[in-house]
Amino acid sequence: MNLQSDWVQIGLDIAIVATVIYAATLVYEFRNRLHLKYRAIGCASIFAALTILGTCQAFDLTTLHLFPLFGVAPELKNLTWETWSGFHEYTSLFAVGLIAIGLLVIARNIRMVLGATEGQERMFRLFLDNIPIHTSLKDHTGRFLLTNSSLERWLGLSVKEFIGKTMHDLLDDPAFLESLSESERIVLENNKIHETRVRVKGPDDKVRDFAVTKFPVQSPDRSFTHIGSIAVDITERLQAEANAAESEMRLLSLLEASPARITLKDVEGKFIMVNRTFADNVDATAEAMVGKSMYDCSSKDYADKSAAQDRDILETGNVLEMEYETKSPEGLELHRHLIKFPVRGVTDAVEGIGSISTDITARKRTEAALRESEARLHDAIEAMSEGFALYDRDERLVLCNELYRQSFPTLARIEGLIVPGMRFEDFVRAGAERGLVFTARGRVEEHMRERLEKFRDSKGPTEFQQPRGNWIRFEEKKIASGGTVCIRSDITKFKLAEEQLHQAQKMEIVGQLTGGMAHDFNNLLGVIIGNLDLLAEELGDNSDSSALVEAATKAALNGAHLNRQLLAFSRKQMLLPKVIDVNENVLNMSRMLRRTLGETIEIRTRQSHGPWTAEVDEAQLESALLNLAINARDAMPAGGTLTIETKKVSLNKEYVSTRSEVAPGEYVNLTVRDNGTGMPPEILAKVFEPFFTTKDVGKGAGLGLSMVFGFVKQSGGHVEAESAIEQGTSVELYLPYAKAR
Repeated sequence: MNLQSDWVQIGLDIAIVATVIYAATLVYEFRNRLHLKYRAIGCASIFAALTILGTCQAFDLTTLHLFPLFGVAPELKNLTWETWSGFHEYTSLFAVGLIAIGLLVIARNIRMVLGATEGQERMFRLFLDNIPIHTSLKDHTGRFLLTNSSLERWLGLSVKEFIGKTMHDLLDDPAFLESLSESERIVLENNKIHETRVRVKGPDDKVRDFAVTKFPVQSPDRSFTHIGSIAVDITERLQAEANAAESEMRLLSLLEASPARITLKDVEGKFIMVNRTFADNVDATAEAMVGKSMYDCSSKDYADKSAAQDRDILETGNVLEMEYETKSPEGLELHRHLIKFPVRGVTDAVEGIGSISTDITARKRTEAALRESEARLHDAIEAMSEGFALYDRDERLVLCNELYRQSFPTLARIEGLIVPGMRFEDFVRAGAERGLVFTARGRVEEHMRERLEKFRDSKGPTEFQQPRGNWIRFEEKKIASGGTVCIRSDITKFKLAEEQLHQAQKMEIVGQLTGGMAHDFNNLLGVIIGNLDLLAEELGDNSDSSALVEAATKAALNGAHLNRQLLAFSRKQMLLPKVIDVNENVLNMSRMLRRTLGETIEIRTRQSHGPWTAEVDEAQLESALLNLAINARDAMPAGGTLTIETKKVSLNKEYVSTRSEVAPGEYVNLTVRDNGTGMPPEILAKVFEPFFTTKDVGKGAGLGLSMVFGFVKQSGGHVEAESAIEQGTSVELYLPYAKAR
């Protein structure tokens, strides 16, 4: 073995040792990242063996002396350079093989470590970039070593532009940069966390606020210090806080300006807050009331009641609402509305009691006035002599008086019909379908259309006759609110009065015509009777001619009697009125009537205690009574009862308002009543007309009742007749009462 080969061998050994040591260093460096557990023990054993072999190989010259020195391999003492070099050659080859295997294992594990490290770094970068806050690491000079991508969103710069640079290199904002430098200086000098707020203008020229926390990051041996930074965008939070503060200020202003007394108490009944209205009421300031209770500002009785209410709210969590009466300092009666409610915290536990007390005196007085007004309106509507109803714009009943309901007894018995909310259409249909309207019979739908059209357009009043004979008028008027006022009137009396007026007008016209004819006829009869008298004187004893003249004279005298009846009807006869006792006159006439009417007719007289005196023509009264008695007898061909009744009556304004040519006052009523065949309404309406008769031809001229009508009217009285088929007829004479002289 020459010297050159020895140096080569020595260099090879040194390289092997260095490689082994470096591999061991790598293993040690990555010991916490390998996570190989039991395999790590095997790798460490191999590396240890390689290290020992490599060391022995490198110092093979001294090995000859070291082994024997420690009593190991004493046979090596006899080795020479020649014998050792051969042995050394084999051991070197063996060491190289082991090192090669170890290096393969190391390389494989290093690749695994590097792969895991790169994956962890990627995950760390993803984690860092997705943090919604800015995170960075700087060296002591302020240069960026690490940062996340949040600055890209806030400042419009990429992460690569930050690394190795300072904020002074990237931004031109003196105020911000000065604040940043000051905070970093404080961290470096004091080695403590420093918090601050900064305002930065972004690329969109919008100013954003950040809460920045800077903290020291030191190496394990404290040989150097980096600066860590966390920045949170608090722009929205500050805006929300500003909005909340503004809202709170508005709320406080509202509470202070509120006329209601508002308080907030804790669970012990101590005031946390009161508004100015409450404080003014107890003659204190809002600040002075904080920490006090109701016992400090009110009577003990009131405070006890308030405390009991508070305990109930705390125990049940219910809301208390009540109204109560109190007195003002001047002694005036006041009304207040109180609401007490639990105030809950974030845990939903009751942490206090709020109260709002409002003065409702004006409202109570208004409600009382409204109730009084409604009562007056209700009384006024109910006192109306006409049915009243109010319908809204949807044609639904709002209100009506009792007379309106009573006007439709059949419909009023239908549940839910004539009640508020009823549709007018349903009301009309119910009456039409039940036959309560004559004009709707057999034509319900047509009647419905006509009636609703009038209701909606207010085209004048609607009149119809009910089955019982009453006449009804409906009149609708639109009001400003869009609703309709409906007035329902029973116009039966007006219809009768109108009919009576027409009858009176007709009778007046007929009377005028009859009177004129009677005067002319009377003049003619006067000439005829006068000439007949002269003719009778000239004839002397000529019996045949005298008989003819006498017959003619008799006919003329009958014509004169008939003419007097016409004059009586036309109220143009000569009357000789005087005050007579009607009772006495009836008694005298009843004796004569018994002989005149015959035995089949029973005469009854009913006279109230009088004397009942009237100023009339006695002869005409007797003639009128005779006419009425004869008509009654004719209505009772098989016999019957004739009743003559007298009494004193008083006709009021309501009675005479529906009758023409009669004045209110006192009258003597003379009634002649029979129980004969009676008359239908259409015949009864014409009985007082001249020449109208129900008797057969030749049995009556039709002037009897006309004479009675004319006599009573000429005497200032009134006459009425009532009749019904098979129930008889009643004629009433109202003669003006006159006191006996």
